[in-house]
Amino acid sequence: MVFVPGGKFIMGAPSSAYYREQADGSVASASGDTRHPVTLSDFCIAKYQVTNAQYAIFCDEAGASFRPAYWRNPEFDTEAKANHPVLYISYRNAQAYCDWVASKTGWKVFIPSEAQWERAARGLTETGSENQYPWGNATAPDDYRTRLTYHGTLAMALGSEVVVNGNSYPYWPFAVSISRTALTVSNIKALAYGEDDERTPDIDESSEPVQAIWKWMGRCGGYTTPVGSYAPTAAGCYDMAGNAFEWTRDFYTNTYYIKLAEETVDPVVEDASVLTVADRKSGSDGSFGSAALTGQATKIIRGGSWYANEGSCQTHRRIETRVAGTGGFNTVGFRIAALPIPQA
Repeated sequence: MVFVPGGKFIMGAPSSAYYREQADGSVASASGDTRHPVTLSDFCIAKYQVTNAQYAIFCDEAGASFRPAYWRNPEFDTEAKANHPVLYISYRNAQAYCDWVASKTGWKVFIPSEAQWERAARGLTETGSENQYPWGNATAPDDYRTRLTYHGTLAMALGSEVVVNGNSYPYWPFAVSISRTALTVSNIKALAYGEDDERTPDIDESSEPVQAIWKWMGRCGGYTTPVGSYAPTAAGCYDMAGNAFEWTRDFYTNTYYIKLAEETVDPVVEDASVLTVADRKSGSDGSFGSAALTGQATKIIRGGSWYANEGSCQTHRRIETRVAGTGGFNTVGFRIAALPIPQA
């Protein structure tokens, strides 16, 4: 755990090329400004996402019903993925893990609120312009694991060369040169943005071989990496961009959250009864509208994932959500937080 001092900071961000959601929750043009003041008390948060190995110890005591289904797949390499973030964990089971840690330590343990998560990821921002990523404002693809590796895995399995071009994936102008024994990634920005007529076809994600590989990756828990692989935040938290999305305690809301943040220290929206119809329709569950169609409340997830675009890895990004009552997702994990632990 790392200690994060409280205080008032500016949550959200000014307009950016990737962030297109206004402070009231509505989707807008790139000119939208999401900044608003938030005040937090001191808290502690885990340096790393909860790993398969850590979660397995919990399951040994709590019971097999808590085990994610992909562990049972014979293709899942338990030893190789022991220190990777655990995935396919429902919000309820993540809470159960927190309660288990609390029973072992005597601490008050919980899933961080989205404000606590952003504070740990960004630092004590004064204008909302600082630390769009955990390491600062510059894009640094080597410091997080995102959708590029999904395409790389597909390309290796297909034995082909792939260009993720500006038309289909504007966040990833890379060429992935593949053989069955090596993977070479090179930046070809000029090619991706049309300054060269040479093209290599994009991956056809609807094709049978690609779908088969995607299902295999899902059964094996995704193309994650060991925790601690990517740049830490100023607070000392690792992997807060890419690798796995992380649950937060907050339901997705529009104007209610902004009002709550103005009036409350440590704002968090855990009561689904305050959600409006607009809240439920605005919070996509990652399936592009299935939650909105059924009117389900969704929890905010943060930090991007191995299958996300670069924009999802921005520290202020809050538009991604998931339905809390499901069996989990192969892109979503979690880290724990706690009330301040006395310093030695």
